[in-house]
Amino acid sequence: MAAGGDQATADCKLLEQHEQEGEKEGWSEATSSEHTKVWKKGDADHNVHIIKASMKFPGVPINHLSELMCNLEVRRQWDKQFSTIEVIEDHGNHRIVYWHFKMPIGVSDRDVIQDTRLTKDGPNVFVTLRNATHPDYPERKGIVRAETILAGYIMRPLGTTDESTPTPTSSSSSSSSPSSQMFFIIQNDVKGLL
Repeated sequence: MAAGGDQATADCKLLEQHEQEGEKEGWSEATSSEHTKVWKKGDADHNVHIIKASMKFPGVPINHLSELMCNLEVRRQWDKQFSTIEVIEDHGNHRIVYWHFKMPIGVSDRDVIQDTRLTKDGPNVFVTLRNATHPDYPERKGIVRAETILAGYIMRPLGTTDESTPTPTSSSSSSSSPSSQMFFIIQNDVKGLL
């Protein structure tokens, strides 16, 4: 893997470990569709489930998927769950990012600060997210500060993992165009009542 520090390397390995885990390690399927499978798992150390998903993106090359997920200017255009996505510190493949979630009426808005690290391993792109704080972004009245316990994603050209990762069948209409897949895991404590 490309340079990114010992913690980033350890986090990438942890993502891969969770990607390979199944029922034996406590995961249960929550939902699935043609291109997506979602699993959940309890966590004895936290009162928050861990959610993981495997998604296929037929016809979307890895460089486009990576741009949609990692370029925050582009992400602001399509990811409407966040009213604010702001880079606090930018050190290339290592950023501190502030995210503000606008919640429905009657529920306090949430925000979170994350230490994000991008690591490339050949054509594969790993993004790891850890909880962070920043002196210029203290908790604000009326907004509940969430905590990232575990989060990240792995993006790959489709068909580049082992047999357990969903891949399209040979009859897929997108088999002749570059496609990609993403493994995603998240465990955020949104704090308080929703």
